[in-house]
Amino acid sequence: MQVTSDTVVSIDYELSNSEGELIEKTDEPIEYLHGGYHGIFARVEEALSGKGVGETADVYLQPQDRSEEHTSELQSLAYLVCRLLLEKK
Repeated sequence: MQVTSDTVVSIDYELSNSEGELIEKTDEPIEYLHGGYHGIFARVEEALSGKGVGETADVYLQPQDRSEEHTSELQSLAYLVCRLLLEKK
């Protein structure tokens, strides 16, 4: 199964700043509903579209990629690695 619109996606991720320092790493997978529902950064959603279980996506985020609710998170965030764990409908 591939990530498509209206798929619940579960991912582990690591966030690093532009110097490569780890900012945050998931202890448990997070889930979001794929398909433009604003549950995750749009660039992350774009990178995960069409991916399958176990695949990874490297995403570089810039301050202009943030939304109002993610403003503080992206002030020093530059790099995000997502590993797709599980998907289900």
